[in-house]
Amino acid sequence: MILHADEYSLLETNQKHTLARFSLNGATEKMKQESYRNALMNSVKIVASNKPAGVLANLKDLVYTGADNFHLWVQKEVVGKLNNAGVQKLAIVRSNDEITRAMLDNFSMRANYYFMQTRFFDNETAANKWLSE
Repeated sequence: MILHADEYSLLETNQKHTLARFSLNGATEKMKQESYRNALMNSVKIVASNKPAGVLANLKDLVYTGADNFHLWVQKEVVGKLNNAGVQKLAIVRSNDEITRAMLDNFSMRANYYFMQTRFFDNETAANKWLSE
């Protein structure tokens, strides 16, 4: 079931709301940082309201723009809200962009300090398999 769709992202959930899938497209690199943060937080709030056990974040088209303290914001706002919503597993499909991959590695280390397991994958098939275990 589609929960949200716009020119930058798609957010959907399965029928039982136990798994949420979030994907970004390449248009995000054209966004200003404030708009990007707002779009991401809107999706996180929707995910959190459904309280899924697992989240698949397909970020293969995400390009990190180098915003100051972005990783700290992700840790506090994104990871914190997902953790508070009871998300137990976060599967991230890796970005094709090397700088973005490095930023996401930092995110993963911080996410694992919370109570959710975070793993990276090269494709959605592998991510879905892990989420269903």
